[in-house]
Amino acid sequence: RVAMSQTATQIYDSRVSWSSVLDQISLLIPETCQLTQLAASVPASMQAGSSLTGGQSTASGTADVTLTGIAVAQRDVAEFMTRLGLMPQLTNIQLVNSQAGAATDTGETSVTYTITASLRPFQTAPPLAVPAAGGGQ
Repeated sequence: RVAMSQTATQIYDSRVSWSSVLDQISLLIPETCQLTQLAASVPASMQAGSSLTGGQSTASGTADVTLTGIAVAQRDVAEFMTRLGLMPQLTNIQLVNSQAGAATDTGETSVTYTITASLRPFQTAPPLAVPAAGGGQ
């Protein structure tokens, strides 16, 4: 019973609180930027039962968080990236692309961008899966 309680605590402590991550992004995004797409996933090394050690990147080398959007100017994209750097959950924040669009009839232009980031590994490794006694038979 104690082992089950400890495992449950480890799982809870090693979970990614997506509501907190999204809340922080909403507070950090400049008013002159909009998100058009957000994709996020937890890397295998951070999932409970993983045999990988903390700090390893995903096997496919893909980003854990990808933010795609539109901004008024390139400096707004740079500002957003700087602000994302304040988030303790994110590391390795990179600009994948940033492209200025054509001017509209009013003379305004926009910038489309894609930013990727990795989730920072947990302080403690997620619990390993332990086979059930009796081999599950």
